[in-house]
Amino acid sequence: MKINSPARPETMNNNARKSPGLAYDCELAARLKEGDRNALRQLVERHVGRVRTYLLHRLGEGNDQSADRVLAATFNDALRHINPYANGSATTPMEFWLISLAEKNLKRLGSDPKSASPPASTQVPPDSDLARFRAALTAIPDRFRAVLVLAVIEQMPASEIAQCLGVSPASAMRRLREALRQLGAALEKQERH
Repeated sequence: MKINSPARPETMNNNARKSPGLAYDCELAARLKEGDRNALRQLVERHVGRVRTYLLHRLGEGNDQSADRVLAATFNDALRHINPYANGSATTPMEFWLISLAEKNLKRLGSDPKSASPPASTQVPPDSDLARFRAALTAIPDRFRAVLVLAVIEQMPASEIAQCLGVSPASAMRRLREALRQLGAALEKQERH
């Protein structure tokens, strides 16, 4: 699997490029490349929660094992391709790069959110708004589900969604509009049945 080097679209302003978080991630990556195991622990602790939460939202309840499998593959890929952070040339915040790697791994590993059902203890009543929303979300194509999770759950603006998905901000907005249209259609279809 080819991993693109992390790069931020040129549409972002230069002041936002080197955030303190990015500088710290680059410092940790450089220490990691020098063999500092504590740096690895710090990098993982810093980003694992957000990436796992993203994966759980993408896959839905009851898919914890699939999320953990994709999470492990994502961090393995990141460790193999961390040089742009280690040498300070990366311009994309690491969390966005990790989410984009997670998206690629979702496709590569074939994780299917429709294949698992939530455990009985976490199931919501089938007639609840949350249950209807989850069912509608899994009914729409994967590429639109991803943009909805980033926009609604992660509350990212179009520029950050674009970075995570590797598309332009305009394309991210088009996907979001289409995702909302498809989600609405899926909810209407549920109402008719």
